[in-house]
Amino acid sequence: MDIFLWLLVAAFLVWEFYAHFIGKNKTAHTLSNRIWYLEQKYPKTRVLVAVACLVLCLHLTVRWV
Repeated sequence: MDIFLWLLVAAFLVWEFYAHFIGKNKTAHTLSNRIWYLEQKYPKTRVLVAVACLVLCLHLTVRWV
């Protein structure tokens, strides 16, 4: 099951790299742009996003969760 999470993370990273650096997409609908907007509109979500990323990283690297 973890392979699907790794593939999802890889797909996200590839898409973000392509959209921001190759496609010069700075304002359209990418996940990082939506997260940035959400964090600006609702500052408390920054903690939620950070915790979710930390839990995902811990799960995928050391199988903590």
